Parts: sequence; C-alpha cells; structure tokens
Amino acid sequence: MKITQMKFQKIAVKGAFIFAAIAVFYSLIFASQLYGFVNITSSLGVQGNILFKEVQPFNRALFNLTVVYLIASILLLVFFCPTRRIYYVSNYIVTGVVAVLGVALSVYALLNIFTYMSTFTSIDFVALNEYLTKRNLNEMTSFPWSFIIGIIVFAGVIIFNALMVVNAIWKSKVIKTERKEFAEIDAEIYAKWEAQERELDKEANKYES
Repeated sequence: MKITQMKFQKIAVKGAFIFAAIAVFYSLIFASQLYGFVNITSSLGVQGNILFKEVQPFNRALFNLTVVYLIASILLLVFFCPTRRIYYVSNYIVTGVVAVLGVALSVYALLNIFTYMSTFTSIDFVALNEYLTKRNLNEMTSFPWSFIIGIIVFAGVIIFNALMVVNAIWKSKVIKTERKEFAEIDAEIYAKWEAQERELDKEANKYES
C-alpha cells in the first residue's frame, strides 16, 4: 500500500470528522453576535433590528442538521475509514453517504449565512450604537465575525468531504494496482515452480531410462 495514500486518507477522513464536530459547535454560537438585537425595539427604525428573531428558525434547523451529520460521520470511525488499508463496499458506501450529507448541509448553511450576513452588513451601526450608548447598553461590532466563521467552517466541511471522495477513488486505484501486481507475482512464482517440476521430471525420467 502506498504510504502517501494512507497519510492522505487519515488527513481527509479525520479532517471530515473533526469539521463535523466543529459544525455542531458553530451552530450553538452562530446567533451569539446577534443577541444585542434583542434590546432593540422596532420603533428605532434601524434596518435589521429584528435580525436575531429572523435567524432563529435557521439556527434551530442548523443545529439539528449538524447533529445528524456528526452522527453519520461517526460511522467513518466505526468502519475504520481513516486507517483501513483495504476498503470494502461498506467503506465506500459510508464515505459516499457522509460526503453527500456534508456537502448538502454546507450548501444549505452557506446560502443562509450569506443571506443573513448581507442583512447584517447593511445595518447602520453608527445609529445603532448611539441608541445603545444612550441606554447604557453595550455597543455592537459591525464586523460580521459570526458569519465569517460559518463560511470558513462549512467551506472546510466541503473541502474535507471532497478530499475524502478523492481518497476513496485513489484507494480503489491503489487496490486494483496491488491486486494486479500480486497476480503477476503469483503467476511468476507458479511459472518458476512449474519449470522446476518439469526439470525434476526430466531428471527422474533419465534415471528411469
């Protein structure tokens, strides 16, 4: 087995599992940057002042989906996908299912994250922070760190799932190559054994004659 392929396999599969766990954690902190909007009344007239409430359905769905994805990713470890030298049908199936779930989840998450980030960045934070300061409330930062972290997390999920699929294809090619090499070796060994047997037969026939 090619050692470079095995190293790539460990990085790809373990990376996919780690990012699945990170995605669950991110879903728990996603709306934390928006919590300050709870203290803002609609009478203020600041665009995005109900953003915290608007993201709640998405945030709940994101948590549920990331938990499902993490549970599915555990199967990668159950079937020893990071370390198995020979992949069986079950390994390819698990890899495919986890990869499809991961990419689908990431596309869903990124579409919503970009949508809400667009709303967030359009807010007049000067007026917003003046309002908060007058009421002795903490100012809110205009830097969309929560959304940017989400983009990084789910981009990572896509990348490592893609690497995991690449690994599965690479693995199948390596296995086919090794089987072919072993078959050729076996054929060569058999040919040598057969030649030796024929020589022994010739020697035996000489003595008999």
